[in-house]
Amino acid sequence: MGNLFVVYTPFQLYIAQQIVAQEQLDNCVLMMSYIPGNQQFIDIYEMMAMEGMWEKKIVFENFDRWDGNRLSRIKDIKFAYNNFKRLKRIFKDNNIKDIYLGEIQNPALRFTDIVFSRLGYRISFYEEGAAHYIQRPYKKENLLLKFKIFLLDFSYYLPLYHIRFAKWHYIWFRPINGELPIYKRYSLIPIHKEKFDIQLIPQTLISAKIESLIKNEIDIKDKSRVLLMTDPLIEIIGEKWIHVYYDIIEECFKELGKDTTLYIKFHPRDTKKDKDVILNLAKKTIIRHYVLSKKINIPVEYYLQKYRFDKVYIFNASTFFYNGILYPKVDFIKLLPKTHDRLKIESGGARFESMERIIDAMSNL
Repeated sequence: MGNLFVVYTPFQLYIAQQIVAQEQLDNCVLMMSYIPGNQQFIDIYEMMAMEGMWEKKIVFENFDRWDGNRLSRIKDIKFAYNNFKRLKRIFKDNNIKDIYLGEIQNPALRFTDIVFSRLGYRISFYEEGAAHYIQRPYKKENLLLKFKIFLLDFSYYLPLYHIRFAKWHYIWFRPINGELPIYKRYSLIPIHKEKFDIQLIPQTLISAKIESLIKNEIDIKDKSRVLLMTDPLIEIIGEKWIHVYYDIIEECFKELGKDTTLYIKFHPRDTKKDKDVILNLAKKTIIRHYVLSKKINIPVEYYLQKYRFDKVYIFNASTFFYNGILYPKVDFIKLLPKTHDRLKIESGGARFESMERIIDAMSNL
């Protein structure tokens, strides 16, 4: 019987391969998907895939919303049911018994779990960042919501899929509370303690293609090596305040000594403007600087496993959660609190609630 892993981010594939290696699984199928607008992830997966690990690779677009997402239109319902039939065919044709999913808080993956568990498949979840450990805010049930849940279950989920799912559909990030059928849950950080929880012991798994790529991007003769991991903060603070983000980065650059080599790892969602501004700030200094993953944006964990950095500047990245776990311990400089404080001053006390939630999560984990 086969094992099928669904991935829709490069880091999910990174973790999926850790599971395959630790559990010594064979007959493994890789279902490759991507977040909308990130078709380039398919090329990244092809580079990351370990030689001989995957018997077959299948592309399934936008798996993270195959369930029709909001179900606000008839075509959403048709889209979801056609995807359901397509997935059943794929699982049957490849003799799949075990299905592995990331991002346990995603409604489409919870739907996958409940629908296909009912059909006899064993569903396991694996971690894919901070969301695996942090309970996000969620709506509480009231009388109106209970009625809507009842109506959607009896008009849609029960007739088509023979399950009740409306409470998960309406209440995103609803706590699991033992209500999801989970065969196994894989984590790098041993926080979860249920009987189905398994801790991953990281291994260095680097494909020949990735090895070839990264060895040409780092100068082993560097006297001092610093990494900046950018973040698309414009999505949170908007164009009006993005200059604060740039100012914080410029201050970091000015701290660096002349013998330091600066490496910049851009976020996959960074805009061309963001990249140009940050590179121009780097050019204004006397330090050497290079862009990592310039041609193809691979997970930063590969670089941290292979090379030593004196410090790493970060804004909002799950990477620091794995400090000393996925890679040797390194000095992380968290810039989001400083950015938030500066924003409050410049804005006259305005609240940036999304940023506050991220800061709290980073502090409490």
